[in-house]
Amino acid sequence: MERWEWGNEGVVIENGHLVWYEAIGSCGFASGAACEQTFKDFIAHGPRVPGAPEEVIEQVRQAVRTRLGAVA
Repeated sequence: MERWEWGNEGVVIENGHLVWYEAIGSCGFASGAACEQTFKDFIAHGPRVPGAPEEVIEQVRQAVRTRLGAVA
């Protein structure tokens, strides 16, 4: 499993898709969220969440392309 984190946010490759998430902070009821994104949607539209650092996006893009190439 590959994971990238910045601040209290991150993205992980899990079971053939991306999961963008916000880490649960000290107030669990007030924070913590996640959303899934298919590889194809990420390649076509970019990250599902705003604010991801460009270097993280590029690393995720390369990892996704590698996985898509292995599937094709």
